[in-house]
Amino acid sequence: MCIRDRSFVYDCIERQEHASISASDQGQGKMIVVLEAPSLHDTQNMIDSLKAIKGVVSATMVYHHSEPASELNQPLYEHVS
Repeated sequence: MCIRDRSFVYDCIERQEHASISASDQGQGKMIVVLEAPSLHDTQNMIDSLKAIKGVVSATMVYHHSEPASELNQPLYEHVS
Protein backbone atom coordinates (compact mmCIF):
# COMPACT_ATOMS: atom_id res chain seq x y z
CA MET A 1 0.00 0.00 0.00
CA CYS A 2 1.33 3.45 -0.93
CA ILE A 3 0.42 6.42 1.29
CA ARG A 4 0.92 10.17 1.57
CA ASP A 5 -0.02 11.07 5.19
CA ARG A 6 1.47 8.18 7.13
CA SER A 7 0.28 9.04 10.66
CA PHE A 8 -3.36 9.61 9.66
CA VAL A 9 -3.46 6.44 7.54
CA TYR A 10 -1.67 4.40 10.22
CA ASP A 11 -4.28 5.45 12.81
CA CYS A 12 -7.17 4.63 10.46
CA ILE A 13 -5.80 1.15 9.74
CA GLU A 14 -5.07 0.38 13.39
CA ARG A 15 -8.72 1.16 14.22
CA GLN A 16 -10.02 -1.32 11.63
CA GLU A 17 -11.02 -4.72 12.89
CA HIS A 18 -9.00 -7.63 11.42
CA ALA A 19 -6.32 -5.38 9.93
CA SER A 20 -2.77 -4.96 11.19
CA ILE A 21 0.31 -3.20 9.89
CA SER A 22 3.06 -5.76 9.67
CA ALA A 23 5.80 -3.55 8.15
CA SER A 24 6.30 0.00 6.97
CA ASP A 25 8.95 2.03 5.22
CA GLN A 26 8.54 5.52 6.62
CA GLY A 27 10.88 7.07 4.09
CA GLN A 28 8.92 5.75 1.11
CA GLY A 29 5.47 5.87 2.68
CA LYS A 30 4.79 2.18 2.05
CA MET A 31 3.08 -0.29 4.38
CA ILE A 32 2.34 -3.98 4.43
CA VAL A 33 -1.08 -4.55 5.94
CA VAL A 34 -2.28 -8.03 6.92
CA LEU A 35 -6.03 -8.58 6.61
CA GLU A 36 -7.93 -11.51 8.09
CA ALA A 37 -11.42 -12.17 6.76
CA PRO A 38 -13.76 -15.15 6.44
CA SER A 39 -14.01 -14.90 2.64
CA LEU A 40 -12.29 -13.46 -0.39
CA HIS A 41 -15.30 -11.17 -0.87
CA ASP A 42 -14.85 -9.76 2.65
CA THR A 43 -11.13 -9.33 2.00
CA GLN A 44 -11.86 -7.33 -1.15
CA ASN A 45 -14.31 -5.15 0.79
CA MET A 46 -11.58 -4.49 3.36
CA ILE A 47 -9.13 -3.54 0.59
CA ASP A 48 -11.75 -1.18 -0.86
CA SER A 49 -12.14 0.44 2.57
CA LEU A 50 -8.34 0.91 2.77
CA LYS A 51 -8.37 2.57 -0.65
CA ALA A 52 -11.07 4.97 0.61
CA ILE A 53 -8.86 6.31 3.43
CA LYS A 54 -7.74 9.85 2.67
CA GLY A 55 -4.03 9.77 1.87
CA VAL A 56 -3.92 6.21 0.51
CA VAL A 57 -2.56 6.27 -3.02
CA SER A 58 -3.03 2.55 -3.72
CA ALA A 59 -3.84 -0.75 -2.02
CA THR A 60 -3.39 -4.09 -3.78
CA MET A 61 -3.64 -7.71 -2.70
CA VAL A 62 -0.24 -9.33 -3.13
CA TYR A 63 -0.82 -12.69 -1.48
CA HIS A 64 -3.91 -14.69 -0.50
CA HIS A 65 -4.06 -17.80 1.67
CA SER A 66 -7.08 -19.73 2.91
CA GLU A 67 -7.77 -22.94 4.76
CA PRO A 68 -10.97 -24.83 5.47
CA ALA A 69 -12.27 -24.03 8.96
CA SER A 70 -12.07 -27.73 9.85
CA GLU A 71 -8.27 -27.61 9.44
CA LEU A 72 -7.66 -24.71 11.82
CA ASN A 73 -7.53 -26.91 14.95
CA GLN A 74 -5.20 -29.50 13.40
CA PRO A 75 -1.50 -29.51 14.35
CA LEU A 76 0.81 -28.19 11.66
CA TYR A 77 3.16 -31.13 11.95
CA GLU A 78 2.80 -34.54 13.52
CA HIS A 79 5.77 -35.76 15.52
CA VAL A 80 6.93 -39.13 14.23
CA SER A 81 9.09 -41.25 16.54
